[in-house]
Amino acid sequence: MYLDGQAGAKPILQIYTSSGKLVSQSVWKDAPGILLGWTLSEDLLVIQKTGFTTILDHQGKFVRRFSMGPEAEEREIIGAKLFTIDYNTGMAILTGGNHIYVTTSIETPRMRRLVELPGPVKSLSHWTIVTTPLETGTPDSFRSPWVMFSNNKNLYRADFGTVEGIDGIRILSPTSHELLQRVPSPLESLGRIGASCPATWLLSASKSLKINCGRTNDYLLPIKQPNEMIDAISHCIEAACHATVDPICQQELLESAHLGRGLLSAMMNTTSDTAISSTTVTNNKNTDHYSVGAKLRELADHAAKVCQTLRLLNSLAVPWLGIALTWRQFRELGPNKLFERLLSRCHYPMAIELVRIHQKHKWPISILEESQSNYGTCTFTRLLAHWACNSSITSSEAATLISERVAAIVDKLFNNSSERKSKSSNHHANYYSTSIPHLDFADVASQSISAGRETVAEQILEYEPRAWRQVPLLLKLSRYNRALVRAVETGNPELINTVVVALQEQSKLPPADLAMVLRRHPIALAIYQETLEQADHSKSGSENSTKSALLNFDHENDRASEAKKIVLSAYQENSLVSRLTLLQNAEEIYRQSKNDFMAQQCNAQIRLLKFQSKLEKQEISAPVFEIKSIPGSNRILPEVVQSSSINEKLWVGQSLNTTLSRLLASGQSERQADQLRREFRVSEKRFAFLRVVGMAINNASWSEMDRMIRAKKPPVNVEILIKICIDGNRIDEAVKLISKLPPERTVRFWVMAGRIEEAIQVAVREKSEYDLLYIQREVGKTNKELYDRITSLRAQIQW
Repeated sequence: MYLDGQAGAKPILQIYTSSGKLVSQSVWKDAPGILLGWTLSEDLLVIQKTGFTTILDHQGKFVRRFSMGPEAEEREIIGAKLFTIDYNTGMAILTGGNHIYVTTSIETPRMRRLVELPGPVKSLSHWTIVTTPLETGTPDSFRSPWVMFSNNKNLYRADFGTVEGIDGIRILSPTSHELLQRVPSPLESLGRIGASCPATWLLSASKSLKINCGRTNDYLLPIKQPNEMIDAISHCIEAACHATVDPICQQELLESAHLGRGLLSAMMNTTSDTAISSTTVTNNKNTDHYSVGAKLRELADHAAKVCQTLRLLNSLAVPWLGIALTWRQFRELGPNKLFERLLSRCHYPMAIELVRIHQKHKWPISILEESQSNYGTCTFTRLLAHWACNSSITSSEAATLISERVAAIVDKLFNNSSERKSKSSNHHANYYSTSIPHLDFADVASQSISAGRETVAEQILEYEPRAWRQVPLLLKLSRYNRALVRAVETGNPELINTVVVALQEQSKLPPADLAMVLRRHPIALAIYQETLEQADHSKSGSENSTKSALLNFDHENDRASEAKKIVLSAYQENSLVSRLTLLQNAEEIYRQSKNDFMAQQCNAQIRLLKFQSKLEKQEISAPVFEIKSIPGSNRILPEVVQSSSINEKLWVGQSLNTTLSRLLASGQSERQADQLRREFRVSEKRFAFLRVVGMAINNASWSEMDRMIRAKKPPVNVEILIKICIDGNRIDEAVKLISKLPPERTVRFWVMAGRIEEAIQVAVREKSEYDLLYIQREVGKTNKELYDRITSLRAQIQW
């Protein structure tokens, strides 16, 4: 809609759907428009007075602009017409010189001037473009009585417009959008006065049955032969197809067809029983019986596909979509062009359903022509690529947000299967072992890169299962580390070598940095070293650089080995000063080799040793123990070593966890423990666990442990508290905590607490043979009576 502004104001261009929903609105800053219209590809044409035509997309964004000739620019345009010819949108203009120029395709506009009318030149007031052979008729064609018959519903205001379609005319007014068409013949034969055919009888019987009328059987009596019933069913289905503007009528006709299929099946069964009871049956009757059965199955399949197609068309006609199509329009348009229309409007959920229907069901020729049934552009690849290139998502958004949006769309494409729902939404789902038909993630990512959506492309590539397609695009995005990891996962030497060469050439990494990167991937390092050795034996121009690269690799390996030896020798030194000196030397070597992780570990160990030395100088004492995991043991609480007061003041050389736990177990060193936690950035969860261990070792702190056990939300896991209570021989406290657990998780802890009877009762109540087997293994055959009792209980549960 082109609205002229008031004096001094710019015109406004508004774009609406066919249901009256505003799509976009913008101020028109160009030359005044003479005519607005839509092309077959749903581009908006704005023919301007100055001799130019501007093409906009469905959202009102600029696409391109072209001139309509020198005369149109000089003399301006005073009139214009749009027309359709040979599936192209054409255009005709009337210039100020009273000349008409025509182009039959706006895709390749070539303006052609029409021959002038003979005689005196007069200004044209009314003109049109005729694209079909003109039938002039006779002079008396319009000399007949004219009668207007209407009701208030179909009286239109003066400000309405019409749009010609292939099977009718659409009447548009400021408040309505209606379709005027001749009633399709399948519906006409059912609804005209005095109509009498098998389909009308079947429809009447269905309506009568629905209202519980007693005349249902009377309507069905004229349909005596299976062929008549088949014709009636086919007629009802075809009529439902053409009732696209009336869902209630569709439902009535499809219900009639459904009733007819049930009656046809009953007629077949009756015929079959009669044939079995008779002594002689001809081959022709058998053939007819099987042909009717095949036709019945064909009708059922056809009805299902028609129902699905009608659901699609009804969904498209809702006001918020506003794509109302008749059956013939859908057949002419086809799924591929309809798919493009949905994409241009950014109706992605509806486009997903269209693709899913198009791929799941092969439309028969009765619904779509064979040329329209092929997949074409109606694929998930095209859909996801359009979203990635045209969505409102921006590269400035956080990668996590983009990842979540991409994951939600991919889950939708997978139809939200239970397998996908079981995956965590906090990280990428691993789709390397699966794929979606007609969805090429690599192609989508490539188009996203071309559109400048590199962040979106990177997230989409996480779903590409084919490494040989994924790795080159990751290199194109300069994601070298991810490409190297993916190539190493495949184990393909050529792919790994391609990534390493790209690391060296595209990222301009010097040999030392390349060595540090490859050291994290031993397979890639070995393959590249072998490649360098082969290049060294060949007489190529890069021989010197190859040798230097090999020497650099050897040098880097020697430096790493040297640092490792220094670290090992540092832990053999008894002198704290010597140990600190050696660790500082190792840290320096690691930093020179750009091994940041090992350098940080050396620095952390130096800081811990200095802190422990300070504790010894302050003569802080604590119970002596060491926190470490014991293979094959469920024990969490460490054994306290009975030692002298001198050993209780030794701290140097112990781990960070042991140091923290000892400080917390002393009961008087909370300040030092908190200082150590902050310096080494120990997490709250880990610190809470070490605090619980320290309090459990210090018998004087069990009162505080009791308060922690009674808390609604203990700072650590309840199961860990139970194990600590059992390790500390606090069985009563452990029993209180076990009762808080769900029954299916209590059996193991009852056994650990020595309460075998309680464990057996829970296992029997839950009917868990697995738990009974666990109890039986823990009890062992030494207690033969209890062992046999559990065996009997297991047998009872199995039965």
